[in-house]
Amino acid sequence: MFDNLRPSDIWFLLANVSSLAPVITGLYFFKRLDRDRKLLLGLFMYCAIVEFTNAWMFLHRQRTWMYHVFILFEFGVFTFVLAKWSQSKLMRGLAVAGAVLFYILWCTFYFSHKLTERYSPIELVESVVLLVLGLYVITSASIASEKPVLKSYRFWFAAVIFLYFASNLLFTYLLEKIFSGSGFSYGLWNIHSVVQIIVYLLFACAFYPEEE
Repeated sequence: MFDNLRPSDIWFLLANVSSLAPVITGLYFFKRLDRDRKLLLGLFMYCAIVEFTNAWMFLHRQRTWMYHVFILFEFGVFTFVLAKWSQSKLMRGLAVAGAVLFYILWCTFYFSHKLTERYSPIELVESVVLLVLGLYVITSASIASEKPVLKSYRFWFAAVIFLYFASNLLFTYLLEKIFSGSGFSYGLWNIHSVVQIIVYLLFACAFYPEEE
């Protein structure tokens, strides 16, 4: 099972394991979480199941459909929470418009294709919508907060969501296209896996209770 694993494979598997970090932290502080963070914790628990399933299927050199179903919930939860935190009619309108486009693209493609296939426009719409919402929440939280912004879990979640989807755009739609077919592409995915590990650890920090 572990024969012929490349360094990029090991980093990929470590990134899968790191998905447990926000789950463990969220469960530890569960009684002190508000409704929004409990919703996010539920998403990360589902995410960890998907990540470990992906790792198992990867080791057996098989493709899984679970990720493409998971992004329905990932986009829905992140969009709902960020739009709520934005307290902006414009951002909520963007969230609704983005959600309509996202779910139409998902249904149109996957009702006529296998769930194991990848359709980049779906991921592109998800990334763009969440980048805009995340940036707005980061900015508004920084301006409106009366306490140090780094103690605001909303700032942390928005910042990490922004980091994660910005890295997705960078690696998936820019650098991968530039270095496609070259030996350097493996190095890019090593970096992407490291970024994913950092993202999960930062999400874990966002579950720490705010000081009263």
